[in-house]
Amino acid sequence: ATITIKTSSAKSPTLSINVSAYPQSALVLMPQVVQLPEGPLQADYRYPVVLRNNGSNPVKVPEASINVEGAKVEIQESEVGKTFGLTLAFPPNFQAAPGQQITLTVKNSHPNHPVLTAQITQPTPPPPPATAIIPTLRPIKQ
Repeated sequence: ATITIKTSSAKSPTLSINVSAYPQSALVLMPQVVQLPEGPLQADYRYPVVLRNNGSNPVKVPEASINVEGAKVEIQESEVGKTFGLTLAFPPNFQAAPGQQITLTVKNSHPNHPVLTAQITQPTPPPPPATAIIPTLRPIKQ
């Protein structure tokens, strides 16, 4: 849309300003894609995620999980009903298998968005360097 404003300037009797509005989702996970570092992860590795409620009604977050055995999610309510800190914890030496689909799932009390998900990715480590085979040279007998 364009907003036009009349001015008292003879050189510029009007100003036109282009504007845009983007409605925000009622609930937003930040980041929407969790990118873990190359593994295996250290035993005390943690990753922070924030859930923000942009709506006018407060929400509750009773449960959050990751579909990896031994992974845990700690929920901390920073601003009652509005902002939640989620701390993702992975088992020691965690390394995602190639092609493994890992998801953070957050259950909440919002009537239109009762379950939120975020994809979790982790780069596959490079293969170990190939060991060189060095042939042994022997003199040729004549």
